[in-house]
Parts: sequence; C-alpha cells; structure tokens
Amino acid sequence: MARAATGAAYRSRLGLRGIAVINIGGIGHALLFLLMGAGLLCPWTSEAAGDLDFLGYAQLTAEHTDLDDGIGFGADRVRLKGSYALDRFFGGLMIDLNAGDLSARAPGTLPNVVKDIYVGYEFYPKHQVRLGQFKTPVGMDFNSAGQGLAITKRGMETGLVLERAIGVMVGGRKLGKGFGYDVGLFNVAGRSSATQHTQAQVGDANAWALRLLYEAKAWQVQAAFASSQEAGGANTRDYDVVDLGASYTAGPWNFRAEWIDGSNVRGVAGRDESVGYFHVGYRLTPRWELVGRHYDGESKIGAQRTSLTNTFVGANYAVFDNESSSVRLQINYLKVGGSEATYTGVRGFRADAVLAQLQWLLRH
Repeated sequence: MARAATGAAYRSRLGLRGIAVINIGGIGHALLFLLMGAGLLCPWTSEAAGDLDFLGYAQLTAEHTDLDDGIGFGADRVRLKGSYALDRFFGGLMIDLNAGDLSARAPGTLPNVVKDIYVGYEFYPKHQVRLGQFKTPVGMDFNSAGQGLAITKRGMETGLVLERAIGVMVGGRKLGKGFGYDVGLFNVAGRSSATQHTQAQVGDANAWALRLLYEAKAWQVQAAFASSQEAGGANTRDYDVVDLGASYTAGPWNFRAEWIDGSNVRGVAGRDESVGYFHVGYRLTPRWELVGRHYDGESKIGAQRTSLTNTFVGANYAVFDNESSSVRLQINYLKVGGSEATYTGVRGFRADAVLAQLQWLLRH
C-alpha cells in the first residue's frame, strides 16, 4: 500500500493522475502520450507560429550468433518523434512502440513507451533550461541519436550510463570559442542497467549529472560526472560514474574514443566496472562507409576480476536519402574475446555474431 501511495503521489506531482485510473494498455499509452505531446509541442493559439517537425523510423534486424542454430529476426527501435520551437520555448516528444511491456515503468520514470517528453526555455542567450524526461548528459555515444548509430548496436559502455530520467537540466552551448555545459538533477536512474532502484525511493533519493564539453569544426571533447543515490535500494551505496569521450573528423575519416568507469554498480560496495572503446570510420563514397570499433571491458566484484572484448567490423550503405525519407542498411561481424563465459559486467555480447539492420525513416 505504501508503494502504491508513493506512485500515486509521484504521478500527481507530474500532473498525470489520469494515467493511474485508466487501464488503456500499451498502445493506448502511446496514443495518450502523443496527445500529451501535441499539447506540449503545438501552440495554443492560432496566432502563434513556430517550427514543428515530426520523424518516425523502424530498425528491422537479422542476427545470428555462435549460440544459435538459425537466424533471429526482430526490431531494435520503432519510434515516433516530434519537436517544436517557438521563440525561446521548445519541446520534444518521442515514443517507442518496441519497448517491451509498454505500460510497465522503471522506478522514477514514465511508462516504457515514453522515451522523451520535455519542455524548455532559453532564459539567456546560449543558455537553456529543460524539464521532463530525457537523456541524462552522461555518455558521448549514448547521447547520439538512435537513428544515426555508426554500428548496428549500442555498445558495452551504454550499460554504465544513467540512461533517461525525469528531472530538470540547465545547459549552455557555444560559450567562448565552443565550450558548453549541462548540469541536471533527476529522479533515481531507474532505467540504468547499473542500478536496481525501487519505486519507493522516488522522492527520497535522487541522481545528478554534470557534463563539460568543447566543440570545434573537427573536434568534440567531453567529460561527465554523475551519481544515483542508493543504487541498489534503500541503505545501499551510491552508484558513481565518470565518462570521458572525444571525436575527430578529417575528410572521409572519423575517429572516436570513449572511456567510462562505474563504481558500486547496482549499489554493491566493491562492484566496479569500466569500459573503453576506439572507433574508426571511413566514407568510401557518399553512400558507403566502412566502420570498425573495439570495446574492452573489465568488471570487478571483490577480488574477482573478469574481462570482455567486443570487436565490430562492417559497412553502412545508404540505399537512398531525400528530404522526406531514407533507407539505410548496416552489416557487422562481431568477434568476442576475454572471459566471456564468466564476465560479470552488465552489458556486452558473449558470443561471436553476424548482425544486420535495415532502417526506414520518414521525415515531415
């Protein structure tokens, strides 16, 4: 009863009381949040003007691993996305129709069907504040859009970020000669693979994140620091994470590197994990790109240490791309190494695989 009361109070603070009493199912939640998003993103008077953009995409997959006898078909993302800007105000909404149990929710977050829903305001030139559910500013690759990934999958480091959370964030860009920052306070990071929060913690514990970055024409460098309190439930350790990333582009070449280190994973003292990767991409033609990425992860639980490597090689092919739609094909071969059978980290392939993804995207 106490847990249910906490959830009801939480929804009440967000103005979502209707969701608690209407059992509309997963697709119903999707439609409801689309309507909510329309209210957030669209002007309330006919005299108002602004920029309203919609985007939708589906990523269909085919996978074979050394543990399989055949080929598995599925989808990684089936998403609808909208954004709106009017003067200094802006908003965003994204739903995912392939998010498992769409009506279920991780502690401190909205139902799984909702990826992003937020409103924001530029309160000073180049500085803005954002309120809602959105990506926390930890993870260079994680904060890149899902429809533009360089390889077929999110990598091992994604398991250590705070993921999306509900909260408030202040940020700035193009300060001085390209510096920027984000600082945010959130509910507990319930969607992170590195935590095991409970709904009862909402309102009693929080997460925070800080990111500093520098962006130039060819370079991007960033550092992020974050924590989610009592990450394994009440009276457990805080999960702390540090992330460093850099990207450099020169002609057809793109190089990226990122390192992330998490302490007290899932609130367990002495359970630590770190992951690093190096990425290289080469654009052969406007349609063809060759890619390679190597991940190296290490997990420690007390005196036990295990390691895992994931190495992706492959190609991306733009079947076509115009103003209203695009189709892209990605194919990767994945080689696994290290102590894959006993690795205690939160994410990573444990068997060699061939991965293919076909993405169809529509813009309006």
